[in-house]
Amino acid sequence: MKLRLPAWRLLACLLLNVLLSSYSAAAPASMQQIMAQGELRVGMSMATPWVMKAKDASLIGSEPDIARRLAADMGLTVKLVELPWPQLVPALKQGRIDIIITGMAITPKLALDVNFSHSYGESGIGMASHMEKTKNIKTMADLQRASVKIASVAGSSAEELSKRLFKNATLKTFYSITEAEQALVKGDVDVLIGPNAEMHFLSLRHPKIIDQPVATPLLNTYEAFAVRKGDYDFINFLNAWIISRKADAWLDSTRYYWFKTLRWQGLVAP
Repeated sequence: MKLRLPAWRLLACLLLNVLLSSYSAAAPASMQQIMAQGELRVGMSMATPWVMKAKDASLIGSEPDIARRLAADMGLTVKLVELPWPQLVPALKQGRIDIIITGMAITPKLALDVNFSHSYGESGIGMASHMEKTKNIKTMADLQRASVKIASVAGSSAEELSKRLFKNATLKTFYSITEAEQALVKGDVDVLIGPNAEMHFLSLRHPKIIDQPVATPLLNTYEAFAVRKGDYDFINFLNAWIISRKADAWLDSTRYYWFKTLRWQGLVAP
């Protein structure tokens, strides 16, 4: 005897199968799937000394070193995916990358979109200024003028801080730290708010044009890995990895090399 489903029920079943298959195809990989695929796709964004281009066009810096060591400890190959900052979280959500390792600061706003690991490093948001354009600015209060142009990278912690500290200034956002730095060097903006270490190295690269008026960070930040929501197995592994690599001093020595020395300068593309 053959059982016949009503037409509406048959149609509903077909639609459900299509939706489930579409969801499975688009669903981001879990840690188990990442292990099965044999490759860790790591998203990162350019910023000295976190991520830089080497003379051979490869990516070097503290974050590529961390990504390579993490993948090796997982028994995986690594694929470093360089993206502008605003594209990192969307790429993670869409499954185009598996993890963000780029000195991303833990913030409540970002935590709504990603799951953060424990912090593996501490840094901060700092300031760089165009010396000629800011020669008459003596105090932080002087930056609170509409005539002062303050730059930051869109979607970054530096942009959030700029909005809080300099409400009366003219705030300009850029797609990448490279674009923002070029605008500062050319004098298109007066001040750049960004990663404190990056501001320091920017002033060293352009000592006659750029100054770092405040050496200490305007805001201390804690950096962490970011993965997709719901993948708690991956978070658990990353937290264990951070504890282990801090215990054997690998993380601290790696960050010391990139943040406290200049021995790597000869490796960087001009």
